[in-house]
Amino acid sequence: MERIKKAKMVLLVCFVSTIGWTQSQIDLIGNWQNEERSDMVTEFYLAKDGLVYGKRKESKKDLKNEEHIFIKKLKYSSDTKTFMGTMTPPDKDILLNVVISFENKDRIKMVARKLLMSKTIYFKRIKQ
Repeated sequence: MERIKKAKMVLLVCFVSTIGWTQSQIDLIGNWQNEERSDMVTEFYLAKDGLVYGKRKESKKDLKNEEHIFIKKLKYSSDTKTFMGTMTPPDKDILLNVVISFENKDRIKMVARKLLMSKTIYFKRIKQ
């Protein structure tokens, strides 16, 4: 009888952990606008591998809506309540480590790092 209670508790903890990860993942999915550059919109989406990716939708006069997947393999960490993955800026040939955290439900902070250098970018949710 005691084993059954322990097994149920383990299943409950696993289920609750999965719900938290899924909810955070859902919260990030959608379109976000760079607060520094209003012409840059990033769409975060869930890929078939179960990880979150970000593609930039940039509208320029000389180009028609260029899209570039630049944020890759974001995985949610329930310990730190952040998404961690990599980023390759469209105009540079470097790989950066990124950490994305929620400031509130409509604002996120992305910190991109390479060795001792870092850049922080804020995004606001585009409501549709």
